[in-house]
Amino acid sequence: MNFFIYDKLFKKKIMTQQMIKKVKKNLLKMLKKRKYNINLFETDENKMYIPKEIMVYFILSSQLKPNLLKQEFEKIKKIEISFKKLIIIVLKKPTNSLIKITKLHKKEFDLQLFWCEELMIDKINHRLVPKHILIDNQEEIEYIKKKVKINELLNLPYILRTDPIVKYYDAKPGNIFKINRTCKYTYYRYVY
Repeated sequence: MNFFIYDKLFKKKIMTQQMIKKVKKNLLKMLKKRKYNINLFETDENKMYIPKEIMVYFILSSQLKPNLLKQEFEKIKKIEISFKKLIIIVLKKPTNSLIKITKLHKKEFDLQLFWCEELMIDKINHRLVPKHILIDNQEEIEYIKKKVKINELLNLPYILRTDPIVKYYDAKPGNIFKINRTCKYTYYRYVY
């Protein structure tokens, strides 16, 4: 199944409606895993939101430049819907200058940036990805420390916060992932 159409005139790939549907489907799966009630989502033009909780903002411009991204952030600031978490979806992998702009706005918003190709694959149900369970409950973390006989979480193997699974679950440093592999063993990783 091909999600891109190749434009011979501009010599580039163009996103199709089929691709947008796939991205939205996987996005909703991700938000459900993060324990959002996806039935409460309201949609409006280029955004999906649950008032007072989360907003997903789509910037699907094929030529996303820093000035355009700054303008979009200004539009987001003017939106009268309150939210705690902001997820921005862009068409292509952002350049370093775009990432710098988003980092400037992380002070104002609890912000995550995804690009469409990153959300094309359902990471959780992929056959090569073992089952990951996010543990952020302090009581469960203390139980795991006793179970594996460690004093500090830093003694566990790490999983970096840049890991795609950590980003998928929006895990924070100090959380633990319980990883169930097919070999019937359970592994624990500390988000570092």
